[in-house]
Amino acid sequence: MTTRALQLTTLAAASALLVACSAAPEQAWESDPTQLPPIQAAAANVATADDLAAAGYEADAVRQYEQARQRDPSARVAHKLAVLYDRLGRDDRAVAEYRRALAESPSNPGVHNDLGYFFLSRDRAADSERHFRAALDIDPLFDRAVVNLGLALAAQGRIDEAIETMDRVLPPEQSRSNAAMVLAREQKFDQAEALATEAVQLRPDLPQARALLEWLAGDRTRPPADG
Repeated sequence: MTTRALQLTTLAAASALLVACSAAPEQAWESDPTQLPPIQAAAANVATADDLAAAGYEADAVRQYEQARQRDPSARVAHKLAVLYDRLGRDDRAVAEYRRALAESPSNPGVHNDLGYFFLSRDRAADSERHFRAALDIDPLFDRAVVNLGLALAAQGRIDEAIETMDRVLPPEQSRSNAAMVLAREQKFDQAEALATEAVQLRPDLPQARALLEWLAGDRTRPPADG
């Protein structure tokens, strides 16, 4: 066979392979997981779910995580499922998955922090405080849990304690502004205004506090903006 004939034969084979691969990409995608051992297939589901969740496709991500668990019951996807069910407003499922996540990873402060914030956003400040404190027992340097604990204390009316807590990791003007936001949402407008004013005095260009003061001076028909 001549060199040119060999080149043409190779090109034709490559072209045929390209056509075969591009003709049915969905079939190839769908068949791959079933051809893998269960644990590897579950890992593929988790990787896909991670990408879907990052792109904002929460419901699709949930399906992938649940499928991963079906294929590998030991797959630790409870925390990820809990966060997604929380975002989707499926509170019962979220709580169940948070509980399972705590059983799977009792020393993970992030699970306690996320469950605490779940409770805080549903006006269960005492429950949220318990989980924020649990997170900090595990990791005393977990700054986000410190701030969230301050918010939980403010929601219970323990303002001095809340500010003192948040001052551990935030500038004083931000601590006061955060507490003021909580008070405003609790319709404690005079206290909120006093704290927001203190925050602006400490830092005149603080967006959150300035936005809150503008809201308090207006008709208050909408929730205050975070700024």
